Amino acid sequence: MERKLKTKKELPIRLRYYLSGAVALWTVLIGLSLAWNLRTQDSGILEAARIEARTAFEKDVIYRRWNAGHGGVYASVTGVMQPNPYLNVPERDITTPLGKKLTKINPAYMTRQIHELALKAHGVRGHITSLNPIRPANVPDPWETRALRAFQGGLKEVSSVEKIEGNDYMRLMRPLLTEKGCLKCHAAQGYKLGDIRGGISVSIPMAPLMAISRSHNFALSVGHVLLWLTGLAGIGFAFHRLNRQIHERMRAEEALRESDEKYRLLADNVTDNIWILDLETLSFTYVSPSVESIMGYSVEEATGLQLQDVLTPSSMKLATEILSEELSEESRDSDPPRSRVLELEQYRKDGTTLWTEVSTRFIRDIEGRPSSILGVTRDITDRKLAEDKIARFGRIFQDSLNEIYLFDADTLKFTQVNNAARHNLGYTMAEFQEMTPLNFKPEFTTESFEKMVAPLRKGEKEKIVFETVHKRKDQSHYDVEVHLQLLKHEHEALFAAIILDRTERRQAEEDKKKLETQLQRAQKMEAIGTLAGGVAHDLNNILGGLVSYPELLLLQLPVDSPLRKSILTIKKSGEKAAAVVQDLLTLARRGVVVTEVVNLNDVVDEYLKSPEHEKLRLYHPGVHMETHIEKGTLNILGSSTHLSKTVMNLISNAAEAMPEGGTLTVSTENRYIDRPIRNYDDLKEGDYVVLTISDTGTGISPDDMEKIFEPFYTKKKMGRSGTGLGMAVVWGTVKDHNGYIDVQSTEGKGTTFTLYFPVTRKKLPEDKSDLAIESYSGNGESILIVDDVAEQREIASGMLKELGYSVVSVSSGEEAVEYLKTNKVDLLVLDMIMDPGMDGLDTYKKIIEIHPGQKAIIASGFSETDRVKAVQSLGARAYIRKPLLLEKMGLAVKKELGK
Repeated sequence: MERKLKTKKELPIRLRYYLSGAVALWTVLIGLSLAWNLRTQDSGILEAARIEARTAFEKDVIYRRWNAGHGGVYASVTGVMQPNPYLNVPERDITTPLGKKLTKINPAYMTRQIHELALKAHGVRGHITSLNPIRPANVPDPWETRALRAFQGGLKEVSSVEKIEGNDYMRLMRPLLTEKGCLKCHAAQGYKLGDIRGGISVSIPMAPLMAISRSHNFALSVGHVLLWLTGLAGIGFAFHRLNRQIHERMRAEEALRESDEKYRLLADNVTDNIWILDLETLSFTYVSPSVESIMGYSVEEATGLQLQDVLTPSSMKLATEILSEELSEESRDSDPPRSRVLELEQYRKDGTTLWTEVSTRFIRDIEGRPSSILGVTRDITDRKLAEDKIARFGRIFQDSLNEIYLFDADTLKFTQVNNAARHNLGYTMAEFQEMTPLNFKPEFTTESFEKMVAPLRKGEKEKIVFETVHKRKDQSHYDVEVHLQLLKHEHEALFAAIILDRTERRQAEEDKKKLETQLQRAQKMEAIGTLAGGVAHDLNNILGGLVSYPELLLLQLPVDSPLRKSILTIKKSGEKAAAVVQDLLTLARRGVVVTEVVNLNDVVDEYLKSPEHEKLRLYHPGVHMETHIEKGTLNILGSSTHLSKTVMNLISNAAEAMPEGGTLTVSTENRYIDRPIRNYDDLKEGDYVVLTISDTGTGISPDDMEKIFEPFYTKKKMGRSGTGLGMAVVWGTVKDHNGYIDVQSTEGKGTTFTLYFPVTRKKLPEDKSDLAIESYSGNGESILIVDDVAEQREIASGMLKELGYSVVSVSSGEEAVEYLKTNKVDLLVLDMIMDPGMDGLDTYKKIIEIHPGQKAIIASGFSETDRVKAVQSLGARAYIRKPLLLEKMGLAVKKELGK
């Protein structure tokens, strides 16, 4: 209490000291301001006098220049205007025809007269003078003499306030330079053009200007005195309010100390930890005794600890972020009494951790600014562990790869489904909550479902398992295996269903069956080949006599011999048997070493020009032949002989499948396969040269489709061409070239055989581009290749580097976007199909957000789909099909860069 009384007595004395200091400081500031303004006012008056003097000087110079420009002017001789005795020029004095006398007035004489008039009218003095005057009256006074000598030193103007006849004048003098008109009178004195001939001094009386200055100075003084008095009043008012606030604060502090005792009793007896944290140091200035039971610290040990000493790093980061947010809210003057509740992990004294719920709010100083934090900490470790368990089970439920459903046992409406269920069926959670299992299980009715789950409801079974079909939102179907059980908890009953997708299992079973079929086919072909190799040689020896001897007999028989027909029949039968043996030998020589570089276009072209093809067309005149040979197909490695035999067999079979005539189409093309394709043969991704032979004939039935490549299997009638080995030879040749076969056929409409041969980048020895490579080469432009297949990136990079471009490649759309956030390129080469991740369209959309107008070309093995057209509409105009060719790639890049 003594300290409080002493404070009350001391504070008014201290305030008087502060008040006296404030008054003294304010007086000094006002005095300095007045002195500065008076000084500025005086400087302005002097500058105004100089400006007036300069104006008078310029006026005199203009008059003189005008007079000199006219070579002097004539004026009537009067009592005042007498001839100038110092002007010795011809025709100084003249008489007009009427007898009027005139005298010439030169510039100097005119200036002197103007100065006399100015002196009488305005008190302004003017004097033209020189260090070498012609007229004695023009001799300079001492001030003018000093100015003239200063001009000779390079000075352009001299001015100062001087006394003349006891009065203050602003004297200003500037030099007179010799001009061309001046030389008429002053050349005799030795002056040259540009010399300083003298000067004109002007003297402006200061009395009028000083009167104005005194008036302004008086006004300034009065204004500052008024401002000083106003400031004194403000200082007195401010200190009066401050004195009142100090006394109010004292009363508040006394009340706070009284209430503090009450709250301290409360804090010392609660189980939660109550604490105060200093905002500046982030250290605890007060903790309640319960800190020992919660944290293990005594009150003395906890007091003085910093916030970082008790919080784990992650909780410390969260606490500092929240504190920053709250302090920034303070600057917006939002809700001062607000509080925040946080969940923080803290260290006990023994180093273990616990989870706490912390409620906080600011404690404010007398000015309302936050000075410390009041907090209450509650141990929630047990509750947090329970929540973590629930959350962990929730994550397991949501992240399970199997579909999991919970639905009400009475209404059958879904209460919860996991991510896999929403993803697989395509419905949102909101849509699921309005549905029952009957909505996507087409075979279920309410009656059939209840009959199925009756054992679960009666408790006869814990679980039932069955197979069914799910219908997605897009109406597609997939096979599933359902594990269903009934869960009961208190008054709630739920069905829980775990769904196993059988699609992959079924696909695996089908793939296994297909592989077994392919293996059996391959084994059968190998067995036939082995058999053919063993018997073909002996058969050839036997058939040699069967073919050769009939020819000898025919040479010996007369033309009209009745035996000739029978012998010819024997000869043709032998030739057919020999053809069968040749096919057997082809099968026996399986395992072609594919090292020869072959162009499939050349193989097809050679066959179409062969006698065998001409003979085929003669046998089938009703067949219309069409060819679509793509220019520039890539090369393959293989045997031209075996490939030619394959082309011949397929074209021959197609022609014979159209006995009534039709259209036979042969085409070749480069094609890039972006992803594996499941057809008759499973096709891997990569670059291929594709041979397609199609007809509009009788077609192949589904039953025959699996047998068409088996040896000796044929649907041809007896007596027609064919050995039954042609398609077996085709199959063997394609497999020996590491290729694939696809067969599509519809009975009555025709058949299409598509053969895929992997390409090689090797060139034929005579292969040359139509265009010189220089015509589509680059100049170091930067190109980014975006393709998910490493081989395709290597091929494209190699081509573009060969053409002189600077190349970078990435394996996904996401990588391309990240690269272009910090880099720029002149052109993109963009793959359309990239899996997984963004495709070409999504990638280009992201890229043009970063670099609007980014040039790009599309490279794809697919045809121009809607997504390709969408990319083109966004700016990627050029489109090249895979496999990539050097010339096509170079021309496309060159054209796009040139836009």
